[in-house]
Amino acid sequence: PAVYCAPNTVDIFNAKVIQASMGAIFRVRSWEISLQNLLTDHPELPVMGAFMDGENVFDSALPSNGVLVIGNEGAGISIEHEKMLNRKLSIPRHPNGGAESLNAAMAAGILIAQFNGSRQTGSMRR
Repeated sequence: PAVYCAPNTVDIFNAKVIQASMGAIFRVRSWEISLQNLLTDHPELPVMGAFMDGENVFDSALPSNGVLVIGNEGAGISIEHEKMLNRKLSIPRHPNGGAESLNAAMAAGILIAQFNGSRQTGSMRR
């Protein structure tokens, strides 16, 4: 696993980012690269994005590798990046209501855990 940060996003070595990661940032490979350049270098990778109206990640067969795009909390994934996606994924809302949405970090954590669990067990987790 690796983290690819698009240009013009927060510096991955910003003091607040390092503090929030609880040191995990030093155990994860990371690069700054545009999505377009990443896909030019690795055209075989499936590209999925987090959306409010995508397919339920808990009911979806997930690939063993790929790119997961997480957008800006306020604006979501840009139209430019949305055009590069193969699939739109979502985390279903609880049936009893609650929060309208998750922040980007929380959504990323849930989606990554689901990908990781699917890769390790060969099946989907709920």
